[in-house]
Amino acid sequence: VLHRAHTREAPVAHKAAGGKAWDTVKPLGRHFRNLGRVVLIDDDAFKAVPGEEANQICIPCWGRDEPADDPALLLLVDALLSTLGRLGPADDLREHTRAVQEAVAGAWAAWAAAQRPPAPSGCRMR
Repeated sequence: VLHRAHTREAPVAHKAAGGKAWDTVKPLGRHFRNLGRVVLIDDDAFKAVPGEEANQICIPCWGRDEPADDPALLLLVDALLSTLGRLGPADDLREHTRAVQEAVAGAWAAWAAAQRPPAPSGCRMR
């Protein structure tokens, strides 16, 4: 698990395009030898550094304004277990991150549509 001390400042171009002054990216290569065994889970697609985009799973955002029963994290766990849980130790997780992201996005969208009218989201999904 990475925390803020493991991040670096987001590129100037990201901030100029509307990003926040405190936005950061999460470089995995400086902390993990085998990037085929690491995933980055975040609600902003810009968090992956160039060359590590395939490691990222971008999920719907949630926060204080979201309903207490928002299932984003449960949907993520289900998608991770059903997609990555069947892989062996030599398999490259990056080949499956898109499938996990799509499973979470589809399941969350179905849940949200059943709960309330769609609301604008601050998340920037790929």
